[in-house]
Order: sequence, then C-alpha cells, then structure tokens
Amino acid sequence: MMSTIPVSWTCPSSASPHACTPRRRMPPARTPEGGRTLGGIIIPGVLAPVPVCNPLSPTLKTTELIRLNIGGKMFVTTAATLTKTHSGDNFFSGLLSGRMPSIRDDTGAFFLDRNGSLFEPLLDFLRTGELHVPHHVDPAVIAREAAFYCIALPCNIEQYHVVTPREFLVLCNVAQRAACGLGLGVSQHGQLQQPASPSLQLPGCDLRQLPLLRHTSLERAMLTHVCMSGMDLHDANLANACLADANLSGCDLSGANLDSADLSRASLQNANLHHAHLQQCNCTGADLSGANLSQATLTATILRQTILTGANLSFASLYQAAVQGANLDRTDLTSANLQQANFTHASLVGAILTNASTTAAIF
Repeated sequence: MMSTIPVSWTCPSSASPHACTPRRRMPPARTPEGGRTLGGIIIPGVLAPVPVCNPLSPTLKTTELIRLNIGGKMFVTTAATLTKTHSGDNFFSGLLSGRMPSIRDDTGAFFLDRNGSLFEPLLDFLRTGELHVPHHVDPAVIAREAAFYCIALPCNIEQYHVVTPREFLVLCNVAQRAACGLGLGVSQHGQLQQPASPSLQLPGCDLRQLPLLRHTSLERAMLTHVCMSGMDLHDANLANACLADANLSGCDLSGANLDSADLSRASLQNANLHHAHLQQCNCTGADLSGANLSQATLTATILRQTILTGANLSFASLYQAAVQGANLDRTDLTSANLQQANFTHASLVGAILTNASTTAAIF
C-alpha cells in the first residue's frame, strides 16, 4: 500500500506546479570541459549546476540513499544529488525536508506520478552537470519537466542543435538499419512488402547546414521545432512528417509531398509551395503569409486560424478544406477550387475570387 504524509508545501510559483522556477538566481557555472549536450551530442558550453546544500529533514543525511518511483521507473541516488541546484530550493529539497506531501510505494520509495523516462536526463544533469537530450525527445518537453521539479536548466536548452551532414547520415543509417531489422511483412493479399521504417528523430534541430534535401524522403520524420528556413526541399517527401512549430520560412517546397503532415503553428512565410501536395495536412495556426501555393493540392486540409494574407492560391484545390477563422486578406484565389470548403469566420478582405469555384462552400 502507498502511504500519504499530509505535510504542507508551497511551490515557488503559485500559478502552477509546472511553472516552478528558482526563487533566486546566481551566475551559473560551466563544466570543466565547457561542454553541453543536446540531441545526444556533446556541444561546447553547457551550464552546470552549482552544488548548494539545501535544508533537509533533521534526520536525513545528504549522503543517504533515496529511492524514487517515478511513473513505475525506479531510481536510486543521494539526497545531495537531488537537492543540487544553484537556487535556494527545488522540488526535492521540499520533498526530503518534509515540507510537502509525499506518497510512498510498497517498497518505501517516494512515488511521483510523472514520466520516469523524461526524469532520467534530468537526474544525469544533477549528477554530472551535462544535459543529454535524446534525439527522439523534444527539448521543450524536458524543459517543462525541469520546471515541474524546479530544476534550473541551461538557459539555451531549447536552442537549436546544429546537425552536421555527417551526423545526419549517421542518423539516417541508424534508422535504415532499424528498418531492416523489422523484416518483410505479408500483405492481406499474400504479397511481400517492406515494413514502415522508424521515423527519423530530429526535434529542435537546425538542419540548414545539410546539403540539398531535394528529392529526399523524410516521410514520418519527427521534425518539431526544427529550423529549415530558406532550404531547398523541392520534390521532397515529407508525408506524415511532424513539422509542428517548425521554421520553414522562405523554403522551396515546390512539388513536395506533405500529405497528412502536421504543420500546426509552423512558420512558412514566403515559402514556395507551388504544385505541392498538402492533402489532409494539419496547418492549424500556421503562418503562410506571402507563400506561393499556386496549383497546390489542399483537399480536406485543416487551415483553421491559419494566416494566409497575401498568399497566392490561384488554381489551388481547397476542396472540403476547413478554413474557419483563417486570415485570407489580399489572398489570390483566382480559379481556385473552393467547393464544400468551410470559411466560417474567415477574413477575405481584398481577396481575389475571380473564376473561383465556390459550389456548396460555406462563407
């Protein structure tokens, strides 16, 4: 059974436990090697925590072993490691001092209903001063977990990690080998077929140093928060890729396949999407102002709250597209197919609708 110790605790931020921040900041120290790691790669400049002995329970020694059960994942470390910070307090100093409620599992370990896999890099950071964020994990997710535990991370945790061409090839080879390990599958008609390969994981990375990616297949790739501004992605295959919050401004995506991709909140200002395929793509909240979408296919695409001011959508197909609340001011929709599209609460001030097909469209 789990036992609860009813003790009061006041989070440094009263707004939300996820918004916990150190009460007092001191100049951070650097590691002896001056290195930081992001995306699993060591990069110069990580900020290391300065050890400070925080108040603990009078009966608890800093060298005492502490057992943690975080979402079913077990950890063993010392009180000194958990309370290591360059602020005067963190989540664990409150937990171990008895100033906040705690739950114990059947083994007596402190139980926390959080994601243990996300806590693992944070514990390593407290131990070594180096932050390793795996390639498949969005740095912003680690930053949010650190905020919950009130652990002050490097201020540049969410800064783009620059991916070199060599590193990119290594990651592609790893994904390819993993795909080969899956073996061949058998379709319902008895035919052999290649399995879906694991997606390339590059969240929060800067890919602008890579060679031309035109004609490249990045299908199902995890590319949230990436920076690819100005890149040549002509005819690239990005179907089912996750590009949420990505910076694709000024990109050449002409003829690219973005069917069923997630482009929510992505920045695509002045991007070239001429003849691109965005069927059933999620563009909610994306910025496509000034983009060239002439002859693009946006059938059943979600364009809610999307910014399309000054965009060129001439001869494009928006058949059954969801365009509610979008801004299409000064957008060129000449000869576009708008049949059965929903434009409820959309702004079309100065939009050009010459020869556009609006059969059964909702305005």
